[in-house]
Amino acid sequence: RNSKNVRRFDSLVVNRVMGVFHSWIQEIMCDLVGVQLLGPAFALAVLELTGIKEEQNLGSATHPPASLRLNSIKQELEAVGWLDAVLRPRSLWEDCKPYNSTAIDPLWPFDRQVFELVAGNVPNFLPACQTVVRGIAPLPRTDPTRYLADEDAMKVLIAASIPPGEKVNAAGTAT
Repeated sequence: RNSKNVRRFDSLVVNRVMGVFHSWIQEIMCDLVGVQLLGPAFALAVLELTGIKEEQNLGSATHPPASLRLNSIKQELEAVGWLDAVLRPRSLWEDCKPYNSTAIDPLWPFDRQVFELVAGNVPNFLPACQTVVRGIAPLPRTDPTRYLADEDAMKVLIAASIPPGEKVNAAGTAT
């Protein structure tokens, strides 16, 4: 009877770990797609939403810690060319602290260990996630080169509500 309870407990633990892992990978995949589709607008929105403060870096059973999400977003921004070309020169990106589980107030007694286990292994799966997302076709990708215009020209376009890269006629309106 005791071994049956141990097996049941082991099964619950495995299910909990797999559930957290699946949710975190799914969320990171969505973040990567967001970067591919929206570029820095997505990254900055996530940064604004999650922040990089220690208390917002905990994660949950459904969402990875902010540091894991932001680091995967950072890698994708680097791969697409946004980070060094656009965000860093304008001081729009700040690296976050590594994941720290010490402040977790777990719902389950072993959630701290579950989150540590999953957090330690999710980065190993990031290259596979990136390969899948980058291989999705036809996924429109934002190209940073059209946004590297002169800053003054960029401000004029933004003031006129014209996205950078749009064709502008002699009257100064989008065509």
